[in-house]
Amino acid sequence: VNTIHCGEYSAGVSGKWNMGEQVAEGSFLNINQDRAVAQIKCPQDKLLIELNAKLNGTYLWFGSDKTKLELTRNQADQDDNYSRVGSSSLSERFSFKCSDGYSNRGRDLIDTCKSDTENGVDYFATMAKLENKQLPKVMQSMSLDEQKTYVKKMADERTKLQEQIAEVSVQRVEHEKLERAKLADQSEEDTLADAIAVAVKKQLTTSGFSTGE
Repeated sequence: VNTIHCGEYSAGVSGKWNMGEQVAEGSFLNINQDRAVAQIKCPQDKLLIELNAKLNGTYLWFGSDKTKLELTRNQADQDDNYSRVGSSSLSERFSFKCSDGYSNRGRDLIDTCKSDTENGVDYFATMAKLENKQLPKVMQSMSLDEQKTYVKKMADERTKLQEQIAEVSVQRVEHEKLERAKLADQSEEDTLADAIAVAVKKQLTTSGFSTGE
């Protein structure tokens, strides 16, 4: 059991918050709940935002007009929500959108075609079942061959953009690490995220795991 007290350390001890550490092999941590997490702007941020905007342009939403509009808006809204949290969180979202864990199967033609292929189904199987009006507007005036060529082209473009974002994201992480190292006035347990990281690393090490440090 890990306990985290927000406020004065002495108040945490007098309030028995430290008992969890003593009786349940956990950690007692103390944080200043009023300290804001430092948001570090990096020179890579502008490029990442530009690349993400291009990445969003490769999504080929399908379905009713209402569904396609909602999916387009949702993608932008999610990016905006992360940007409000901070540049680090936004960068993490961009990286996630380039990972295998991020998929819009059943909503986006490219992800759906990829998934169909992985399951032994023809690449364009889903597209063949859709009515023309359910396709992205840009594809509706195309012939079938043109539509297939377009999907493949956008899939290739997405892959290139994801590779670029992944590369720039690594550069950003390294830059942020260097900048955070300069913030010597902030202890490693000042924020909730830092406190949790400290506790987990300590317990992993105790259990014989390597944390890569």
